[in-house]
Amino acid sequence: MHPETVASCHFASGLISCTLKEIGYRLGETNALNNIGVVYRLQGKQEKALEFLQGALALSKEIGHRRGESNALNNIGLVHANQGKMEKALEFFQEALTLSKEIGHRVGEADALNHIGTVYANQGKLAAALDRLREAHGLYQTIGAKPIILQRIEEIIQQLTTLQRTSNQTIKTP
Repeated sequence: MHPETVASCHFASGLISCTLKEIGYRLGETNALNNIGVVYRLQGKQEKALEFLQGALALSKEIGHRRGESNALNNIGLVHANQGKMEKALEFFQEALTLSKEIGHRVGEADALNHIGTVYANQGKLAAALDRLREAHGLYQTIGAKPIILQRIEEIIQQLTTLQRTSNQTIKTP
């Protein structure tokens, strides 16, 4: 994305967030804070992303927006993973998973499982990674996720299965 476009997007998002706060639309404010945090994360500005995502998490908890809380937890976990803080990332993903299961937020549950599986893969915990990714794949299928998401997870599962075979680790099938 062109820097001028990013700046105008941030400026517009900030205006939206301020306006939502002024009119008392707290749910919209949590979504705006979360979305701004995601944009910063994607730009590589992890500390700035964390600032907005923690605001989204706090406000979601304050107003009882459990789905927003789950989304913020997953996104905070991604920031920590981007910073190389894998154990901290796992804590947030696990909390998002628990909450998502509790409230029936299937997308949040699938996302958390996907993120946990990815962290485990990066840590070399192939059997655990495969378990989580297969579970995420099944949930994504159930909820009708975009084919590209399913395809990407299938590719990762295939790569991890091959890696696991070549490293003589036992393969756990679903």
